[in-house]
Amino acid sequence: MKSKYEVIGNHLTMGAVNYLLKVFVIAYIFCLIVGYLRPIDDSDSSRWSRSGFKIHTDAKTGVQYISTPSGGIAPRIDHNGNIIIAR
Repeated sequence: MKSKYEVIGNHLTMGAVNYLLKVFVIAYIFCLIVGYLRPIDDSDSSRWSRSGFKIHTDAKTGVQYISTPSGGIAPRIDHNGNIIIAR
């Protein structure tokens, strides 16, 4: 037969595990909702498969650059091959 303290310890442990599981599930659902609500652009194949490209604008010249998640960066160009400048 278990002692009173073992029973209390088991109840506390199960309560903590249940609480942490609920927090994890709520956080996971929140992350799914936030990820779904982020805007997509032409480089994304779907709402769940994001390209990770980012647009950067040089503050002095206004030239726009595109960067990749792996660290590559290049100036943005239009369909005629001209560098895109933010005006």
